[in-house]
Amino acid sequence: SGGLLAGKCGSRRVWPAILPMPALISEDHQPATLTFHGIAHKGANGPILSTQRALHNRLPQEYRVTSFTWHIDYTQGLRAGERVESDVCLTIFSSQKETSLESGEELFCTHEQFVQSTASQLPVNTSSQFVFGGFPLFQGKRVNVAGVSNIFPTISEDEYRRRLFENPEFLALHFRVEIARVHSASQKPLTTVRSPLRDRSFSMSRTRPVAPHTDFRNTGSQPVKLCGIGTFLSAIKYRGQVDLSLRAYINKRLVLEQVLPSQHLLRSAASSTRIIPLDATLAPSEVFSAQVHVIVNGVGIFDAAAFIFTDAPLGWLQPASEVQLWPGKIDLNLDGAPDNVDYTDDGELWAELTKVHCKGCPGAHDTQFRWGVGLPWSHAEFRKLASFPANFGHERDKPYIVVDDTTSRQCIQLSRVSADSTAAFGLRTCNGDGFSPGSFGYHADFDGDGYVDRVRMTVEQTHEAPFGRAWLSLGGPGGLGHEKAWIKFVQKVVHHDIELSHELKRHVLHTEQWEPYGVGAVYMICPPGRSFTNQPGKMLQVCV
Repeated sequence: SGGLLAGKCGSRRVWPAILPMPALISEDHQPATLTFHGIAHKGANGPILSTQRALHNRLPQEYRVTSFTWHIDYTQGLRAGERVESDVCLTIFSSQKETSLESGEELFCTHEQFVQSTASQLPVNTSSQFVFGGFPLFQGKRVNVAGVSNIFPTISEDEYRRRLFENPEFLALHFRVEIARVHSASQKPLTTVRSPLRDRSFSMSRTRPVAPHTDFRNTGSQPVKLCGIGTFLSAIKYRGQVDLSLRAYINKRLVLEQVLPSQHLLRSAASSTRIIPLDATLAPSEVFSAQVHVIVNGVGIFDAAAFIFTDAPLGWLQPASEVQLWPGKIDLNLDGAPDNVDYTDDGELWAELTKVHCKGCPGAHDTQFRWGVGLPWSHAEFRKLASFPANFGHERDKPYIVVDDTTSRQCIQLSRVSADSTAAFGLRTCNGDGFSPGSFGYHADFDGDGYVDRVRMTVEQTHEAPFGRAWLSLGGPGGLGHEKAWIKFVQKVVHHDIELSHELKRHVLHTEQWEPYGVGAVYMICPPGRSFTNQPGKMLQVCV
């Protein structure tokens, strides 16, 4: 290396904009301040455009990242009616790594949406000034600026390459990172924790007004300051306007509520870059929760996150509402890279697979999806009962997680679907009741008796149920009982989802129809004897 502070395609201090960006720039002495800035040109990476730029610290002195400014130019290269979703992330990690491979390592990520139309306003420059002493950049670490953009309706990789050839600055990321040398030990370093821990896709519905989140407990010996929250709002698929708010709690006491930028498929959405100020203290053993709430509900699939800015020493804020299972040891798709599996307070099992198809990033983690809805075990019980790896029958090439509860005589099995599937798990009870072709469903303790039950959905058309139906099976010692018909769908349903409603204290099946907008139904699943319907027997009932 020719120097001690070095950046790939970046800038030291102020690099004149009229000069070409060098591939590598170095700084041999120890500057008091640096401005790392430039234009990060994007390249085609399968279905997206991506880029990253980095500055490495090879000095023994500690530096701090004090501000981050960026913007994306949407004025050239887009066609009328095209929509662009862009993510921008700031990360600090080891210089030995080429890229960050999983969500949760970021210090801060933002999202914006631009729709190419005469009515759209261009997003303005976005800027974040970090409090305290800024983010620490130690020797052997790199500060990384990364961004991705995705055009809808989807275009091919060849089309991306054609547009980049015509205009190399197509959707380029313009950035500026301010860095300063630490002069006093009294300057407290800044860090963040991410809620939820990893990217988690969830379906917005009338039964789930709160996005997945992770609560954090102060496990240290001293109070810590919470000074701000940054939000990441990404609509994967939706229709209608979605209005959201951020709510923050300390030991379930509301300490902050802030309306967030509205999301609409046909309109540009304001960037979520702005850090929401917070002046709160978290005492030892107290729990902090940052939650994205749905105010006005469009229909769709969403990914929301909150980045909590704090002066807490690393490791003091630990997850209080979930646990990671066998960190670094689960490889569900057998690609040689570990996959993340988490179990939450609500009995939800979240899992993902590493992206073997991602160019230049083998082992990169995908978005987590939920594979258990309301399993009856606590964190401690689940970890005690679960085993991995476990093999069954002739499928010994597949890794399994098995939860064998001998006390209640029930067992569930979670297995890899296939090596190239984005669905991490197929869940069934151990007596072999997998879902038949053309059906899917949910497992949870619907009636509160401590046993895993099942709702199975079929889409096959019959005269009495022209758009499919739902079936219910009660769990008990030894597995599931006899399956019984539950709901007939007489109108086309485009989405099903089951949620544990804390307000209703029961599970709810929510359905949505595509047209007319907003038409759907909510079916509440009641314990035996609490139904208002005339259905006989002790099977689960529909509350109306």
